[in-house]
Amino acid sequence: MTTKTSPQPIVSIVIPTHNRCAILKRTLDALNQQTFPAQQFEVLVVVDGGRDGTSEMLRGYQASFPLMVIEQASQGAAAARNRGTAQAKGSLLLFLDDDVVPRPGLVAAHVAAHQIQGRHVGIGPYPPVIQSSLSSYFHAKVRGWWAAKFDELQQPGHRFSYQDLLSGNMSIEADTFVHLGGFNTNPIFQAHEDYEIGIRLIQSNVAIRFVPEAVSDHYETMNMKRTLDRARQEGRADITIGQQYPELRSTLPVVTSFESMKLRYQAALLIFPFLWSSFGRGLTKVSVPILRGLEALKLSRYWDQFYSFCHWYWYWWGVIDQLKNWRNIAAFVRNREDYFYEPEPMVEISLDQGWEKAAQLLDEQRPAGAKIWYGHQLVGIISPQPGFEPLQGRHLGAILTTTLAVPLLEALALEGIVAPSNIINKYELAEAVKSKSRWFGPSRFSQMWYEQYAQWNHLQAIKEKQSEPPPNSTSSWSSPLEKINYPEVYSEISHEK
Repeated sequence: MTTKTSPQPIVSIVIPTHNRCAILKRTLDALNQQTFPAQQFEVLVVVDGGRDGTSEMLRGYQASFPLMVIEQASQGAAAARNRGTAQAKGSLLLFLDDDVVPRPGLVAAHVAAHQIQGRHVGIGPYPPVIQSSLSSYFHAKVRGWWAAKFDELQQPGHRFSYQDLLSGNMSIEADTFVHLGGFNTNPIFQAHEDYEIGIRLIQSNVAIRFVPEAVSDHYETMNMKRTLDRARQEGRADITIGQQYPELRSTLPVVTSFESMKLRYQAALLIFPFLWSSFGRGLTKVSVPILRGLEALKLSRYWDQFYSFCHWYWYWWGVIDQLKNWRNIAAFVRNREDYFYEPEPMVEISLDQGWEKAAQLLDEQRPAGAKIWYGHQLVGIISPQPGFEPLQGRHLGAILTTTLAVPLLEALALEGIVAPSNIINKYELAEAVKSKSRWFGPSRFSQMWYEQYAQWNHLQAIKEKQSEPPPNSTSSWSSPLEKINYPEVYSEISHEK
């Protein structure tokens, strides 16, 4: 490790690591190639236990930037991040996971985003790299989830929630991080520690923003066993979040899935909690061979159903770890409404005076919810949503062109805005808009992983035909779904004079 004297760094990059020596070196090599001046950022690597020679590699690493190595007994990623920030000198903190390899412009993009808007958290995309030797339904499903997530975050006017906070490629002002108290080091947060700090960020009115230029490649090392173990950790963490922040219980999968759960699954929670541990260990041994067999037979639907069952089982195993029995689970779900805070008054806005005026009112009021009118027509109600940032003007366009697209067109038709009433029957136009409402539905991201896997197979077939070696990575992170084209409805309306 080389120690260089340099001016006060602008950025402190904190990387927690545990037994990932090889990929960590690749991450450091990528930081050596940044377009942002190396003298203006420092890197603090916190070795959180491990026995793979990471510390030795770091001590001999030749870095173009100041590099500090911090070692501690294994305490988890949250504690490691806090330990690194305690010794950071930069005014801006940048958190990277040890398996995230930044592209050359990543640091510069985060810095530029904070120069444009202060007091916010920047989230950069880090799509998983698909290596051809590991590709499978499982890896395609993982990549599909991440692609859908980043596609959602990049949408103009996206309204962020605490569940959008991703710590693998995240920047935040150092004073804001200190004011929040850092990551929660409760041992129960082996997962969703980023969600927990996201709650406190939104409660403190700290904005969350997506930084699309801050791209990195995620060399995903997840396998079936680790994914199921994480599902169990997520079940434990969600219960803890619901206990600490009871107003957010309705947003947790433990509540939403319980309410929609079939009776036989609820019976399993009631009758067999004491068997979950032994049955789960047995299911671990047979799940991978079963999934491999289903994939070999190209039974993708049955593969997905069995995988979903395994994931469901491990998640609820974590829930039972925390709540112990069905009675406590039912009480946790049933009592969610008792903890809602008194909702803030709904702001009423009218679109009569234009989009800009309505957006300006939202920016001034920043309400939790709103009623939107056009003339005498109620376009829709945006109810307060716990865990989401307050409504702002930038959200209005996205809401009116997605959730409220059909009601807005109906209101415009009924108010005679689309066309004069002596040319077109406004009531028939409104009915036509309603009848074509299926054309305004959202993309079905649940199918994305199938499309990702099909695209990969197609690419492999082309490569093999050309006798070229298969690619070892997929760098694009944009969604493969086509944009929705909104149809013209006017041709189907009977004209009246």
